[in-house]
Amino acid sequence: MNSTVSKANALLDRVDWNKAFIRVAIAMNAVGVLYVGYVYSIYAAYFGVSALAFIGQFLIGLFFLNVVVSNTDGLQVMLASVGMFILANSF
Repeated sequence: MNSTVSKANALLDRVDWNKAFIRVAIAMNAVGVLYVGYVYSIYAAYFGVSALAFIGQFLIGLFFLNVVVSNTDGLQVMLASVGMFILANSF
């Protein structure tokens, strides 16, 4: 039992948690952009040309995704992820 715990601890010590956090944030923000794009396509199907008014929200989603992909600072990544969460839940 003790050796199993020490092996697990050794494995956890080798993980770069900052990189893991950023990779998960990139994946979640990509899903958020896909969701915003899906909602935008539904708006375009219902409202036609008038849906262009909502293109700004999609572009804001792309901005948040760009911030997450291009940064390695955990605080900026977290703030952009919170922004994407708020944006996706605004629909």
